[in-house]
Amino acid sequence: HLQRLAIFMPGHANLEIMQGDTYTLGVQVRNSNGTPADITGYTAIAQIRRASAGADSVVAAEFTCAVTSPLVNISLTPAQTVTLAGQYVWDLEITSPTDVVTTILAGRVRVMAEVSRAIAA
Repeated sequence: HLQRLAIFMPGHANLEIMQGDTYTLGVQVRNSNGTPADITGYTAIAQIRRASAGADSVVAAEFTCAVTSPLVNISLTPAQTVTLAGQYVWDLEITSPTDVVTTILAGRVRVMAEVSRAIAA
């Protein structure tokens, strides 16, 4: 299922991800007055790391990002989430057509260990 957040830039969101599951999140970007932001032509990047980029250069997972103004949809595949375990940090940045980079969301990630797995035949 797709979770949705409406955020005012910048925002804070802690994520809970189930190991081995598909993870999707829809973020509605809003201006400070609450109106939907026009992010036509923007690109987005979102990553998970053990610590901030300055402290840990290893990307644990990179979200697939799709921008459809005023929404940014991010997702991880089961192949990506199965490799995660424990606590992380994450953020979501958007880049304007004129190369202005803005972090719109950031927070912690908690990955819960999966219980059910397919049994090999």
